[in-house]
Amino acid sequence: MRICFVIASVFLLGLTGPAGASVKPHSDKLYRLVLKDHRFHPQRITVPADTRVEVSIDNQQAVPAVIMSFMFSRQKLVSAHHRVVLYLPPMGAGTYHLFDDLHRSTKATVSVQ
Repeated sequence: MRICFVIASVFLLGLTGPAGASVKPHSDKLYRLVLKDHRFHPQRITVPADTRVEVSIDNQQAVPAVIMSFMFSRQKLVSAHHRVVLYLPPMGAGTYHLFDDLHRSTKATVSVQ
């Protein structure tokens, strides 16, 4: 029984790493968008082609937002005063759009180069 505990402990320690170790992101790049006054800030981000990216969306509004993109096949609910991360797969060069489904005039552009 003790051997199973030791093996399990070593295995779990190997997965989590030492205390205080930094956690590796799920993707190669992290970008940030802020949602405030029904506008994205910045309204355009440029990301490299063929690279997985994470887009952190910080909703600083008093109302929720539903971030959608038909081109990325993604949809995320962002509660008021909360942050979510949208994971985007490697993409080819082009222009892609995100918008708030609850406030359709709230749009951001993702330029892939």
